[in-house]
Amino acid sequence: MKFVKYIDDVYEKHLGDELKKLTRRDAHIDVVENATIVVNTKTHAYGIFDENKKVVKSGLQYRGKNHQFIPSFVSGDEYIDCDVMFLGNAYPHFGHFLMEHLNRAWGVVRAGKPGMKYVFIDNTGVGAKSWLFDFTKMLGIKKSDVIILNKTIRFKRVFVPWQTMNISGNWYAPEFILPFGAMRDNVPVENVYERVYVSRAKLPGRLRVYNEEKIQKIFEKNGFHVIYPETLSLAQQAAIVGNAKVLAGCAGSALHLSVFMRPGGRVIQLRRTYDVWDSGAVQYRLCMIGDLDFDVINASIEEVRSTHGGDHAPQIIGVTQYLKKFLDKNKFKYSQDDQDVDDAVMAEYRKDVCDFNATHGGSTKLKIKKKIVKITACFIPGRIWRGRYRTYMNKHFVNK
Repeated sequence: MKFVKYIDDVYEKHLGDELKKLTRRDAHIDVVENATIVVNTKTHAYGIFDENKKVVKSGLQYRGKNHQFIPSFVSGDEYIDCDVMFLGNAYPHFGHFLMEHLNRAWGVVRAGKPGMKYVFIDNTGVGAKSWLFDFTKMLGIKKSDVIILNKTIRFKRVFVPWQTMNISGNWYAPEFILPFGAMRDNVPVENVYERVYVSRAKLPGRLRVYNEEKIQKIFEKNGFHVIYPETLSLAQQAAIVGNAKVLAGCAGSALHLSVFMRPGGRVIQLRRTYDVWDSGAVQYRLCMIGDLDFDVINASIEEVRSTHGGDHAPQIIGVTQYLKKFLDKNKFKYSQDDQDVDDAVMAEYRKDVCDFNATHGGSTKLKIKKKIVKITACFIPGRIWRGRYRTYMNKHFVNK
């Protein structure tokens, strides 16, 4: 893996510190006889229990040092006499589902078999997004064999593949990448493009990035085919990205589609915020596991600092000194006009900044409000009540 950085010293130090923490773990599949999966949609708690009513630790879903809420054991009224494989949570955010709740899907490749059912937990009672079934279909799993579990059921046997990715805890297992190669190889290939740029330009509201259309045109002039992931089926995305040798785009979920690429490819990430806490370390990890080269470039020209996670501040990118260095080093052809931000785009961005400041009092005030919520939440006893407090305060205090 070749890692090339076109970034400032502050971000380089942050990224270096994060990458030093990376650790590799083993992955196994536990088989639990006569297991009960307990789900409580009121408290959002769930857990796998063995026949001795003990929590199966490999079924805990970690983010950082914490895992999901674990309910008290209840026997439930239903028993299903079949083997099932636990695959995680039916989380409704595409990027987090891809990274955090498909990281057990490697078990399908290693131990899946005819007649087996596959379980995702719906601990909030909101159901599953349609793309969850797109993923399982690409793995060769029939929709009728997928169980979206929102109640307590006892099963004959539960297969529990170990978690292979903890995006906040800096550990991983190489098995994480296995199911994505299988998905790629299971979808038909219509068009093959050697270089692909994934664009956010057609996303709604502040999910889009100002001036990206102009930046992506530079890539397009230099042999990149532009796609808008939300306009394509997941199978089409897997086929296009999976057969590309180079993938470029702004940091975010769309660039995580690199999991479908073949070893030896290259990923080019454009940073869209000055905030150091972006997805750079996560994307590096994906490239490392997938044996892909990785270029990361400072491209933000924002005038009010945003965050990668979305604090509603508008984002804008441009040909910074770092992006220019990348373009020149890689012999991209571009003109002075390609580098200039159009007046109309800048005016629209600045108007959006004014609207943001009017709503939130500016990014500094917003950060202070978030800090207040974070600190005061520490005085709320119990993780469930702390979570409810943060949700309420974010809605009625932070985002007011």
